[in-house]
Amino acid sequence: MWVEDFKTSSLGFDHPWEEPVVISGTGWAEWTSDGEIGRLALHSEDAYRCWVTTSRSFPWDASTNRFCQIRFSRLTPRARLKLYAISDADGGVPHVILNHYDEAERPPANELLTVDLRDKLPAGTRSLRVRVELTKDGSSPPSPTRENPPKGDFRPMPRDIEVYLDWIKLGAPGGEGEPPGAPVAADETPAAFREGEPVTLRWAPPADSPADGYTLICSRDPLFAAACLTELDAVPGTRHTLAAPLAPGTWYWTVSATRAGLSGPFLLDQATGQPPSIVIQRTLSPDERAYDHFSIRGGACSFGSLRQAVGGPQVELGHEPPRVC
Repeated sequence: MWVEDFKTSSLGFDHPWEEPVVISGTGWAEWTSDGEIGRLALHSEDAYRCWVTTSRSFPWDASTNRFCQIRFSRLTPRARLKLYAISDADGGVPHVILNHYDEAERPPANELLTVDLRDKLPAGTRSLRVRVELTKDGSSPPSPTRENPPKGDFRPMPRDIEVYLDWIKLGAPGGEGEPPGAPVAADETPAAFREGEPVTLRWAPPADSPADGYTLICSRDPLFAAACLTELDAVPGTRHTLAAPLAPGTWYWTVSATRAGLSGPFLLDQATGQPPSIVIQRTLSPDERAYDHFSIRGGACSFGSLRQAVGGPQVELGHEPPRVC
């Protein structure tokens, strides 16, 4: 059972969630979702916490379900992300199953966290709901005096915080297995391609564990929160040629390994903590060029582009025939 972003799943982020709640102070929270990526945001001067909870419960079988995984991006620096499970076994008391805080001023582009739930849920749990909480983390310095000088790292809390949730996998199986490791960078992928040239991306399998497939993401956004071209768990090997040429400019890509329903961390540059990138060099004439200002993040389709055509531009969606618009 999953709570994730795929359109083929009945439990995607377009599944009903309750209205977001603001705790301790005045402000407003925002929960938006396009069915693939959910965004939770808190806007306030003094409120420091908000949450959003699924409207329905999900069946749970402790004998077969073990892991919870969450993949997210754009967590505001010095904001804390928590995940709760609300069990039917003890009257709906929220249990913290994940508490994540990144001290870096620039957290990694994408993060994937795995939690083993075997010892985190009360005995007798047959169903549970999921709650996502976003909390400000910081403090203001006291008035300094000679007797009481300021100590520690006092920084004001940010006014606005947010996080983008790509998916949550709840109750992932796996027996005694563990999630696979991160793929390894391969030198065979060029740093640049000519416009119109097929783009083939290559990587090496995780060094410490086998994989049965890979998830590949390519986007203009290094945080992969918009305009993504995604191959969802459909890449069997360690190389993939994109189905359509990319428009000129810088494109970011990354890949994660999968095994037995579990996902591993994304491939990132070890020196910068950012995803690999390639440059598409502009070489085609205007009549041959795909307009690079138009793109679609694909749920059912794999890519989108606008091309110059007689009688006006045409929209291409996945492998469907072009339609004049």
